[in-house]
Amino acid sequence: MKTKKQDTDLMSTLLLSLPAPVINYPIGTANDDKQIQQYENKYSYDAVKQRISTIRDVRLKLKIIDHAILYNYWHKPNFEKTQNQGVTSSDNRVDLIRLYQAALKFHPYDAKYLLGLASIERISGNNDRSTNLVRITLKHNHNDYQALVSLAVVAKLHHKIHKYQHLIHRLTRINKGKAVQFRKTLEIVHDGLTMSLNHRFDLVNQADQQHHFIVILGFVLTPDGRIKKTLVQRLEAGLKLAKQLPQTRIIVSGGKLPQEPTAESKVMKKWLIHHGIQGRRIIAETKSLDTTQNTLNSMAILRRCRAKSVTLVSSASHMQRAYILFKNAQLNSHSDYHLDYYVAADSDQEFKPIQPQDIRTNKAISDALRINGYWVLPQIQR
Repeated sequence: MKTKKQDTDLMSTLLLSLPAPVINYPIGTANDDKQIQQYENKYSYDAVKQRISTIRDVRLKLKIIDHAILYNYWHKPNFEKTQNQGVTSSDNRVDLIRLYQAALKFHPYDAKYLLGLASIERISGNNDRSTNLVRITLKHNHNDYQALVSLAVVAKLHHKIHKYQHLIHRLTRINKGKAVQFRKTLEIVHDGLTMSLNHRFDLVNQADQQHHFIVILGFVLTPDGRIKKTLVQRLEAGLKLAKQLPQTRIIVSGGKLPQEPTAESKVMKKWLIHHGIQGRRIIAETKSLDTTQNTLNSMAILRRCRAKSVTLVSSASHMQRAYILFKNAQLNSHSDYHLDYYVAADSDQEFKPIQPQDIRTNKAISDALRINGYWVLPQIQR
């Protein structure tokens, strides 16, 4: 059994082994002077470090750090250059890690910060670091449910059947209902990651058009509000469906990220109208900031409109995760409609199943758990 000193040594090793920080990253765009100045003056790691150095109250120090963590979760330096095709990451991961390090210096064994940092490490593909942080959490709280879930995910991904079953047994003893839901979530994730992607119109459900909805997922705009190639491809695929199924309704989903001048869905709706779709057919969902929120907010509209069938439209590189989230949300809300999908082909390589070691697997699982009410950053961001 490890001693407290060994735990402290492990924590020190983890903190010291994190990537070297990159100093003075601006966020947003070069012409967004107000936003850049706000970040540098208030939310950057260096600004937070300077600010808390003048404060004695540890609770106030941590409150300032928490606000900065939340801000950096939704902001990323050099945003325009760091968006991968089909996969939008808005967070400033470098400063997030440094801010969690700072918090852990005040509260080394606080699950809020240990599991938050573990989540960032897992999404970044650093599974070993993430697992070590989770184990430290469990050392001090044997029944921390989210920590046990994190270990169960790793065991499942690495095909450690006995370890996974043992963890499921522990989860079931704590909360049977949540354990059953968790197992169903992982089943949906597995099915989604290994599914074949459909880019054939004839395979899309075409019955009962009046109760059929096409949901087109947004993608980040340029800093001046123009549509990028990835989003054009999604809109073109949705347009094809909308013209072939003229009685369907269309949901365009996408809010305004901090780096964008307007909501993605507003621009998407204008594009569809410009290409011949009547505005009354289109519902713009303007609040979502990521795919998880796209899912939850679109599902609320689908329930309100009593949809009987839904076709999800996104990029090939994005569809598996999006489909996983919509299936989980459908299960949780007990919604009874047929869900299928139609992909915009952004890359021939993206039509292959996603492997367990792929960083997109961690992101899909993390977001699926968020759909089920788990925190991505405990007590800071669901």
